[in-house]
Amino acid sequence: MTEIILNRKDKYIRVHESGDFYSQEYLNKWIQIMKNCPDKSFLIYTQMYDLDYSNLPDNCILYWTEWYDSKNVPSKGLRAYVIDDGTCKIKDPVKTTRFNNAHFCTKGKNSKLKCEQCMYCYKGKGDVIFKLH
Repeated sequence: MTEIILNRKDKYIRVHESGDFYSQEYLNKWIQIMKNCPDKSFLIYTQMYDLDYSNLPDNCILYWTEWYDSKNVPSKGLRAYVIDDGTCKIKDPVKTTRFNNAHFCTKGKNSKLKCEQCMYCYKGKGDVIFKLH
């Protein structure tokens, strides 16, 4: 995996377009990959709150993914709020104080926006809100 990433032209790598870390051992392997690729920037969204992320290198941005019913989300760190449970019952984020000053991502289904046009998440600028897509 390290060789594949090092040979990519992209500087920014999102770990898991879909899926998550399933064990500490698996996370530790990704940490080693990130350390082996210091010129790349990695982005992680995770719901695996109980794993140890303390050894993440500086070239990694971590977001805690938080759904409308998430429990035990760590109190410190960046948040990625998912605002649609598939039933459209979740309130408008603009009117919901829970999201503080989070950035609303307009990328999604039927959007022409590309991540490289914004880079808010990849640069770890702050919390973000995603509409499920």
